[in-house]
Amino acid sequence: MTRDEWSQALFVTATIALVTAGLVWVLGPGRRGAGDDEPGAMKPRRSAPAEVTLWVGEIEPGLKGVLTTVYGDPKPDAEHDAQLNEGLGREAADLLGFYRLLLFNTSEEVKRFTLADGAIVVIPADGAETVRLKNLAADLAAGRLEPAPGLQFTLNRLGALRDVVDVPAGQRANLVVAFSGRRDLATVRAVETAEGRTFRRLPRTRAELRRLIADPRADRIRDL
Repeated sequence: MTRDEWSQALFVTATIALVTAGLVWVLGPGRRGAGDDEPGAMKPRRSAPAEVTLWVGEIEPGLKGVLTTVYGDPKPDAEHDAQLNEGLGREAADLLGFYRLLLFNTSEEVKRFTLADGAIVVIPADGAETVRLKNLAADLAAGRLEPAPGLQFTLNRLGALRDVVDVPAGQRANLVVAFSGRRDLATVRAVETAEGRTFRRLPRTRAELRRLIADPRADRIRDL
């Protein structure tokens, strides 16, 4: 194995480990934080926030969307963004923000969602720039994005490099998607589709989000 191949393998392994850690962070119970201080008797206990912010809306009739953060905790989310931006070779002025997008098909037919530029937008309350869903698949096809093969495979599996997502009747898709920047979903003014369909803010406990992802029953979807 050459040095370049070895470096790529290490990066892909780190990326997959980070994604796995994110799933554990979202789906698992609170834990003690690590790495913030030196260990010792007085080290404070740190758990994941008990509550997460969801933005919920009808993307189209029969297809409900839920936008939230990948981890639901600012520090891991920032580290996740930094890892992926580094792997994609993004410059400081053009960093991406990554979010979790859940799609629930409440109809009796397959629903397709196109991950086009600006298909979903996040509008801050403080006058900062609006951030938009990014179609990284188009950048990849045009040669504007050249991730290592392993990272490309991982991002495609997560949904970030897909053009479209087909959601079968009564099922859900769980994606990690890129936006043109990061905004705090707890404080933004609005989330909308390109067609102007508005989402609504919905605080939920981590346990409720865990149940929604693991077992998206019809009654839980109706309650959103």
